Amino acid sequence: MIVTKSYKLRLYPTKEQKVFFNKTMGCSRVIYNEMLYNLSENYKNGIKKDKFELFKEIRTKYEWMKKIDSIALYSSFMDLDSAYQKFFKKQSKFPKFKKKKDKNTYRNTTPRKIKNVIKGNFIKLSVIGLVKFRQDYNFEELNIVKYRNYTIERSKTNKYYCSICVDVDIPEYKHTGEVLGIDLGIKDLVIDSNGNKYSNPKYQAKAEKKIKHLQRLYSKKQKGSKNQEKARLKFAIAHEKLSNKRKDYLHKITTKLIKENDIICIENLNVKGMAKNHHLAKAIQNASFGTLISMLKYKAKWHNRQIIEIGRFYPSSKICNCCGNKMNYMGLEVREWSCPVCGEHHDRDINAAINIKNEGLRILDNVKQSTDEVSETNMLVENPTMDDKSAMTLKSSDSMKQETKNKR
Repeated sequence: MIVTKSYKLRLYPTKEQKVFFNKTMGCSRVIYNEMLYNLSENYKNGIKKDKFELFKEIRTKYEWMKKIDSIALYSSFMDLDSAYQKFFKKQSKFPKFKKKKDKNTYRNTTPRKIKNVIKGNFIKLSVIGLVKFRQDYNFEELNIVKYRNYTIERSKTNKYYCSICVDVDIPEYKHTGEVLGIDLGIKDLVIDSNGNKYSNPKYQAKAEKKIKHLQRLYSKKQKGSKNQEKARLKFAIAHEKLSNKRKDYLHKITTKLIKENDIICIENLNVKGMAKNHHLAKAIQNASFGTLISMLKYKAKWHNRQIIEIGRFYPSSKICNCCGNKMNYMGLEVREWSCPVCGEHHDRDINAAINIKNEGLRILDNVKQSTDEVSETNMLVENPTMDDKSAMTLKSSDSMKQETKNKR
């Protein structure tokens, strides 16, 4: 399957190349902020001015922008233009000004071939030339169909990365025909309908003591001093390690689930609503339910798998998967229970995962039946006879009568 994917490379630029990257990021930020300010002021005062002319004025206003990558400045202008249009279409909020301390990036969209971009352990970038990088991917073995653009990023730990965006043909995993139900939790992160449990490492709790200590050291340093920058760097590195550990673990779990199963049934969780519980908010956010579900969804698209979401109000924990009996109340403190009707002893999470699987299969059967009915009606419409027409009108009239009766 051909998908649009980015490959992130760690760069090792020289001092001159670092200066160029920093200047280009700064100029892109200036273009974005000045364009945003001028557009908003013109809109308030009722002044109509062409955006491209405004872009040229700002660019020629500063002499130090002449030696910068012009495509990067233009892409920054286009990003603001799209954000501005989305605001007026009520698709997003009003764009905010970019801060120097925030994420520093710039993008270049010069059309090229991937062979001309990657040369051994070096990547060829516009204006600056060849930059050394760590080779984590073998681009010769990848089935790259089209090269799109690259984005240079400077992280908060002062590391430089290049994300190459390409269209790549990803081979699908072998289909196994297996169906799996998944329940997400805090004690165990993932519990499946086969009885397997994937533990929650709780990286945040393990690194919390160190992060608190580094944060305290950072707050005590003099503002703007070199010692404060050293303390900030240590603090940022600790957070980066924590984020990398969490992402690595989630990638391993989701890849295994997608490899081994063709259909995965999950709950449609309201993560924002769950985080409003002050007793569990921290644990829920550290578990990263939203990231795990999003990873499952895009990997399922890549490898032609099905993700079935059941309703968030479905009582998966309260229903016995053997006889279907529903318990009236079951608090979070109840981890194991026995059904009063059939006497079956259940593990709360495994029972919930089995019920999620069964409900997902029921939804899938209903969808198949509805699609079969639609295909049959389409066939009737293509070659209608008098008998078929009368049957179709009778069905529609019956449905109309039922609707009017219900309304009355």
